[in-house]
Amino acid sequence: LSSLALLTLAACGGTKSSTTSSSGAVQNGPLEGAFAFLDLHIGATFKGDGVYDSATEQGMATTGVGNALGAGGYSLTEPATGSYTLIATTNAATMDTDTGTAYGAGITFKAPEGASVITPQTTLIESIVAASGVAVTAAAITAASTKVATAMVITLPAGQSLTTFDPYAAGVTAATKLAVQQANNNVMTVVKAMASAAEGAGVSAAEASKLAFAGMYEYEIGRASCRER
Repeated sequence: LSSLALLTLAACGGTKSSTTSSSGAVQNGPLEGAFAFLDLHIGATFKGDGVYDSATEQGMATTGVGNALGAGGYSLTEPATGSYTLIATTNAATMDTDTGTAYGAGITFKAPEGASVITPQTTLIESIVAASGVAVTAAAITAASTKVATAMVITLPAGQSLTTFDPYAAGVTAATKLAVQQANNNVMTVVKAMASAAEGAGVSAAEASKLAFAGMYEYEIGRASCRER
């Protein structure tokens, strides 16, 4: 079964195989040396605590160019039961393999269960589905992806979603790759400015990143609403 099909099964009380993997890449270009993990949801809250627990949660450093998982890659074993959020954090060693430059520490990206990329845009999507306070479904993720794509003025190939589309994959046109990368950069320009201001006021880097993405979420969803009128 696909990850999204398993999501629907889990929402109906089903159980996932303990050998099912959540695999993909952390991107804004592909980010090597970030840390990706499964943030297990607590009870019936459908939210995790956002903190990696090595005793109970799967996590790994993302891979580099030439690795079998690809640049920015990760592969994590899903829990047999329960749901989770994908989280990736950057540190001083994180590199953008597309530009060959250091990415910067203290940024936290998220993606809903079933995603195969963790990006600035999936962080906004995760904010939408998490705000519902109910179990995540494939339909909810698709709707949130469409809302964010509309806000960011991104046109993806037919049948693709921002939670699964890899702009660095073979066969993707240069124009589509550029459009997605520019949209990611637009998000991060605002997020980093907001986070810097928050850190200047004494907020921790992790909390500043969280607050900045929350502000970006409100801004972009407001833009999407205006376009839909």
